[in-house]
Amino acid sequence: MKYLLSVVFRYDGISKLKDNRWGFFPGVSAGWNITEEQFWKDSNVSDLISTFKPRLSYGVNGNVNGLGNYTVYGEYATTKPYGGETGIYNSALVNTGLRWEQSQSFEAGLDIGFFNNRLSFILDYYNRKTKDLLTDLALPGYTGFDKIATNLGTLRNSGFEAEVRANIINKGGFTWDMTANLSTVANKIIKLPDNKEVNNRVGGAQVWDPNKGELVWVGGRQEGGKLGELIAYKQNHIFKDWDDVKNMQTIELIMSQICMVRVRQQNMQVNKVGNLLNQEMFVGRIWMEMM
Repeated sequence: MKYLLSVVFRYDGISKLKDNRWGFFPGVSAGWNITEEQFWKDSNVSDLISTFKPRLSYGVNGNVNGLGNYTVYGEYATTKPYGGETGIYNSALVNTGLRWEQSQSFEAGLDIGFFNNRLSFILDYYNRKTKDLLTDLALPGYTGFDKIATNLGTLRNSGFEAEVRANIINKGGFTWDMTANLSTVANKIIKLPDNKEVNNRVGGAQVWDPNKGELVWVGGRQEGGKLGELIAYKQNHIFKDWDDVKNMQTIELIMSQICMVRVRQQNMQVNKVGNLLNQEMFVGRIWMEMM
C-alpha cells in the first residue's frame, strides 16, 4: 500500500473515578510507502533501496493503574481490639476530583531497507508528555493522615530508538538473521505543585560546591530536573596514622571545604552564636583544628 492512515477516537469510563470518570483519548497515524510510487520504481535508486517509508503518529492514552477501586471515596480500617471491642477509623482521605493520568505521545519514524530488504533499519524518535500524574502527596502528621491520592506534576520523556536487521545467509533452506537495537531516553520534570520553593523543589539536600563557592541543592525533584538523580560522597583521602595527619599538606584543602550552614531562625533562641541578625538567618563556619 502506498498510503497508510489510521484514526482512533476512544471515550473510556471507569468506576475507579467519580467526578472525572470519563476520558477522551484520540489518536492518528500516517505513513507513506514511497517505494510503491512509480517515479521511485523508474529510478536507479530502487535497485539499492527496496523500502523507504516515513511515519508520523500522535495519540493520547489514559492510565489509572495503581488506583484502588474505592480510593477516591476514602478508606476505612479496623483497630486492635480494646476492651473487647474493635474500632473502625478513616484511614484514607476522600478525593472524588481525581482525574485520568494522560500521556500525549508524538512519534516520527523511518523504515528503510536495502538489497531487497536483506539489510533494513527502523528508526524512531518519540516525545511523550505525561500530565496529571497519579501519585500520593505526603501530608503533615497533624492532619491525622500520612498521604492523599492526587493528580500532580507533568513529566516529559523523549529519545531515539534504532533497530537493524540483517539477513546474512538465506540459501538451501538455511537462514541466518541478526538483529541489533539501540535506544536512548531522557526525562525532564516540567511541572510540580506550587510549594513556594525554588523550582517547586520536593526533597533533596544542600551541599557545599567549592567550584561555585556556594550551597547547591542535589537530589530530590524539581522543575527542570530529572527523575532518578543519584548523589554520593567522593572520598578525598584516608589518613593511615597520626603522622599522616600532621604531615598532610592538604590542611588548606580541608579548610577550603568549609561547611556553610544556613539556618532560618524563627521564634527560637540561639545560644552560642553571636551577631544573629533579625533572628532570621545566620551563617556559621565549621573549622577543623588539627592538634
